[in-house]
Amino acid sequence: MKAEWYLLEITEGGVFGLVHKISRTINEIFIPSLSISINIVDGMVNCFKTNSREERYTDNSNTKLIKKIELPDDLSSVFSSYFNSKTELDERAKELFRSLKIS
Repeated sequence: MKAEWYLLEITEGGVFGLVHKISRTINEIFIPSLSISINIVDGMVNCFKTNSREERYTDNSNTKLIKKIELPDDLSSVFSSYFNSKTELDERAKELFRSLKIS
């Protein structure tokens, strides 16, 4: 499975972070065929749908394509399973909170 490895500089702390140039650099992998991005920040894996390469990885000084890489094909089924489970969890959690009149 073809993927792209990016280095992103992310500004932290909202306006304060912008003014004081507080940022961190993260490594992120984008899988175009699945429109999925994955990274690890502070030991936590983040996996999310990306609408388009252009939306997430614009050509600017904060984003750099490191190289195109090849991932194991079996990851496709792992990602599908993850997103199916996450969708079900999101729906069930919303239902639970509605029933408790929390949101």
